[in-house]
Amino acid sequence: MDSAEEGVVVIKKAEIDTRAPFQSVREAVILFGEKVLAGELYSNKLKEMHVGGMENGKISSKLGTVTAELEETKQSLEKAKEESMIMANCLSSLKEELERTKRELKQLKVPEAEMEPEIEHVKVVKSRPNHHVPLP
Repeated sequence: MDSAEEGVVVIKKAEIDTRAPFQSVREAVILFGEKVLAGELYSNKLKEMHVGGMENGKISSKLGTVTAELEETKQSLEKAKEESMIMANCLSSLKEELERTKRELKQLKVPEAEMEPEIEHVKVVKSRPNHHVPLP
């Protein structure tokens, strides 16, 4: 042994850590970093899934199922987008029709005071019987 400091033994450039394990996850994250721990977790999960899938022969069927589900979802989304566009067009034309109807209603509700001058100008002529005077 070359040197011994606080529970760490160095033997020809190899270090063996004999200190107590981590007190908390926070301590481990501080020491190793969050990315290393997360990478190991994901790597282990992928390996487990791969080994488990290989044993059961289900990876290809799961992949096929997921792919089919993805395609179905894409088609569903596309259909929803088309329906959304149709609804937007319908809503727009309904708004235009509503505005047109409002203008027509406003014209029909013209106050009588505005119409009276027009009525005064109109003269009703009663037809009188024509009296023909015989010509001599």
